[in-house]
Amino acid sequence: MDLQTQDIVVVEGEKMDIKIPYRAIPKPSMVWKKGETELKSEDRLTLTCELNRVHLELLKCKHEDAGEYAVTLENSLGTVTGKINVKVIGLPGQCKDISSSEVTKNSCKISWEPPESDGGSPILHYVLERREAQKKTFLPVMSGDNVLSFVVKDLMLNGEYYFRVKAVNRIGCGEFLELRNPVLTEEQKQRPDPPVEVDGHNPTSNSITVTWMAPPSDGGCPITGYIIEKIEKDGDRFERCNANLVPGFSYTVTGLTDGKEYQFRVRAENIAGTSDPSRSTPLIKAADPVEQGCPTLFLEIYLPAGFSSNLDQTHMSVIINWFRCLIMVGVELCRKVSLYARIASGLSIKKGEEIRLDAYISGSPYPTVTWLRNDENVRQPPAKKKPEIVKKKKKKSVQPEPEEEFHPPLLDRLSYDQSKRGETALMVRDAVRSDHGMFTIRVENTHGVATASCEVNVLDKPGPPLNFGFDEIRNTSVVCMWDAPLDDGGSEIINYILEKKDNTTDEIGWVTVTSTHKGYNYPVTKLIEGKEYIFR
Repeated sequence: MDLQTQDIVVVEGEKMDIKIPYRAIPKPSMVWKKGETELKSEDRLTLTCELNRVHLELLKCKHEDAGEYAVTLENSLGTVTGKINVKVIGLPGQCKDISSSEVTKNSCKISWEPPESDGGSPILHYVLERREAQKKTFLPVMSGDNVLSFVVKDLMLNGEYYFRVKAVNRIGCGEFLELRNPVLTEEQKQRPDPPVEVDGHNPTSNSITVTWMAPPSDGGCPITGYIIEKIEKDGDRFERCNANLVPGFSYTVTGLTDGKEYQFRVRAENIAGTSDPSRSTPLIKAADPVEQGCPTLFLEIYLPAGFSSNLDQTHMSVIINWFRCLIMVGVELCRKVSLYARIASGLSIKKGEEIRLDAYISGSPYPTVTWLRNDENVRQPPAKKKPEIVKKKKKKSVQPEPEEEFHPPLLDRLSYDQSKRGETALMVRDAVRSDHGMFTIRVENTHGVATASCEVNVLDKPGPPLNFGFDEIRNTSVVCMWDAPLDDGGSEIINYILEKKDNTTDEIGWVTVTSTHKGYNYPVTKLIEGKEYIFR
């Protein structure tokens, strides 16, 4: 026998065809074996012994057909045996035990086990896809990674998602394994983090105002209020100051003892519980301010007898200039304004929330307060701009444009809180994106002017992309192009969603082409020649 090879590889589902030439007189008999089992012709298997070769043909090979095959030829002059190792490779099996864990309001972890069979060829990578419950199309979230778990991000709050995974080897992809129950993204209810930037202000003989900022994490559910605690110097334990939860970010602790020193700390609370205490403030003394206002300064210099003769004009000039500096400092203190610590570096809120800007002011005579936005008085109606007329081209299929949402002007949503002397607050309810800008508080009295500013960012959905167009239009593909929107909504653009629609029928709605693209152009392929499409 002339064995050309001792090892062959067959793809699962294809035909295995083994032909072995031989030379023998007289014609031999033939016996085929797989392992220790003798083979006989059947539905899938055909065994023939021709004049100068033996032939084995096996249709639609399966994984269990792999193994060692032996053929023995025998005539009156002797016997000869040849062996061939057959390896059957194919698609990998279905993955096992898909599950979800670590579910948050916008992410989850999907894990799975590798298939029992790799198809005779090593697993190259896995493909993970997701589908929103209200949609029919799965979208890829991971492809090309040879891992057994993946954290899926950028999910919608309170969304319902299905996931499926499949293995890939060099032959192709196995069957999908789908997660039986959908993943529900929701706020995870945990205790919040401690508040930050806790500080004390405006001490008097029996009160101190404590301020703070919201904690970095609310624990996955809204904070219902704050608890303020105090301790005297050399005290052994903190005491709660407020009977009811404080909804805001400041609280005036009363009932203090004149001359005593205190420290304060704050806890946040939600429905899951109370946070650990914040960092304690430095010791603050409960005492009325020594200076109230700016009294007239009378300067008298008394010199000992006989000393004036030694005081030349240069020394006298130094003394006068020193007192001038004291006077200038005193005048500067006669007008002062500062923002709360939590907004001093800026304020970022979501659309629909309230803008609240708190400030401390002082001065004698007590200054007048003016609030500005982008250097314009917020009490004055904005200058009317001439509306731009935009000409739109007629389209074959016209989609109804959403009506622009009405928002009352800024002036109608303004309110002020000046109930406490030395403090003031500007509030804008139901904030909209157009409210963002530089807010400035300006205080003025007869001694001059002082200002403090805060950059306010109102987060909203981004505006529509601009200059949508096409390039490289071919019979089955087109490149869609666009520019970034004029307004990113106050936050960096994460990605773009491109959709297409068959414009010849209304039965098929919009189909997502990609929902994870970050650039400004995308090639759309597998289009049908001659069909009309619209994109958005």
